[in-house]
Amino acid sequence: MIDIDLNLLRSFDILYDASALIFDQNGLRVATVGLDDNVLFKTVTIARDLGRDIELASGISLDDRIITAPPDGIADGDRVRTVGIERDRGAAKTSAKMR
Repeated sequence: MIDIDLNLLRSFDILYDASALIFDQNGLRVATVGLDDNVLFKTVTIARDLGRDIELASGISLDDRIITAPPDGIADGDRVRTVGIERDRGAAKTSAKMR
């Protein structure tokens, strides 16, 4: 009998709040805040849907600041003011208000 231990690496083990997802005519996206405090939408794919949380398979990097529960009408290039940055489960979450 042979015992084998496998350590499989996954690139999508960070959980994000599902309220960050935007699904519209442009597909599935999240709104992020750039270093210039402007909104930038990024197309994403879901690896796993866990209800309140999701794992993303592609579309963002660990450095991205994702807007949780973005308001209706937010658009690429909108200037926002960050009001709190919380590091939670390894992911940057940002609340933003439109200027």
